[in-house]
This record gives sequence, C-alpha cells and structure tokens, in this order.
Amino acid sequence: MRSDNTWKYQILEYQKAGSLLKDNPNSKVLAYVAVTLEDSIRLDDIRIINGSKGTFLGFPTRVRKNGLRKNIAYPISREARAAITYAVMAKYKEEDIAKESVS
Repeated sequence: MRSDNTWKYQILEYQKAGSLLKDNPNSKVLAYVAVTLEDSIRLDDIRIINGSKGTFLGFPTRVRKNGLRKNIAYPISREARAAITYAVMAKYKEEDIAKESVS
C-alpha cells in the first residue's frame, strides 16, 4: 500500500455483456470488467449486475465441489469498494452514452 493510504483504480478491459451473453437476454449481468490496482494487481471477471435494489458489482467467485460459492478476490474496506465501484460505473456509463450517440 502507498504511504499516503491512497490507491488509484484504472479500468484495463471492458467488455459489454451483450456480446458475451447473447444466448441469455434475461441475464442480470450487464457487463464484465477487469480492474488494475496500482499497476500491480489485476482483478478479472468483475460483473456489473442489475439487481432488485439497483446496479452493483459482483467480484470473482468459484464454485466448490459442494456447490457453494467462494469469493476469490474482493475489497475488504468500504473505501476500496466505493472507489472501484465508482471507477467501473463511470466507465460503464461513459461507454453506454457513447454507444447511444453512435446509434
């Protein structure tokens, strides 16, 4: 961690879920993204999910043999979660607006 306790969040990849989930138009997943922290740690397969209480990020999980899901990587502080969510959602909205202006 940096000595001033700040992190920068940079969106590396951004894939619209429409092209990834064409076979399932009822999916709540809007997009998949990858985030890089401090040019050192990369988080793949973060999902932007349209839930019943609004849009939120779903961090990577894996399914165990017993069928239960286990978190792989996730922010452990509210501040980190808020910063990642803000960066991802800003990029998502920016690309959504750009797509609408082209159409």
